[in-house]
Amino acid sequence: VLRPKVVLMDEPLSALDRRLRESIQIEIRQLHQSLGSTILFVTHDQGEALTMSDRIAVMDAGRIIQVGTPTEIYRRPKDRFVASFVGESNLIEAEVVQKRGSTMTLKNRAGYVFSAESRDAIDVGRVTVLVRPERIAISDMPAASSIPAVVTSALFLGEILRVEARMEGGETLLIRCTDRVGRPLPSVGDPLDLSWGAEDCWVLS
Repeated sequence: VLRPKVVLMDEPLSALDRRLRESIQIEIRQLHQSLGSTILFVTHDQGEALTMSDRIAVMDAGRIIQVGTPTEIYRRPKDRFVASFVGESNLIEAEVVQKRGSTMTLKNRAGYVFSAESRDAIDVGRVTVLVRPERIAISDMPAASSIPAVVTSALFLGEILRVEARMEGGETLLIRCTDRVGRPLPSVGDPLDLSWGAEDCWVLS
């Protein structure tokens, strides 16, 4: 009883406020490391799953879709469901221009070209590309590789700015960037230049 091999925790922190929940998460992680027991932690909070887990199983309709480490699940999801279910996501439809090794060159609906990483054998046709909101940079100056967009929503969340911007072609991107001195909160209608690297996005299966 005092040193069980397996412990089941079924949403144990769901009724706690944010600050207390984060404190208890750290305590549970420390207990897990000191006791060495296996903990099966059930949660509907994606952030909590990423924080608490060594391995995550994402399920849909009773079927396991993907099993992996938190970084694998978040950065390299298997498909659209996992990408959308775990964390916030931008899903961009694009056409494959060429593929070299694990890097694809792609073109979106408006004709802008960018690169993304992929482990699939796909080298032609249309694909869906995942770009997480925090991986998109707002450029101070337009560049040849930047993509123009127009702000449709902007919120100040303390340490984070949450911005939505619509690209040519109609797709809206969510951007989360760190607040910094001298960076004003964009206004609706402001033009933005957005950019990301090949390592910042992932072609979904």
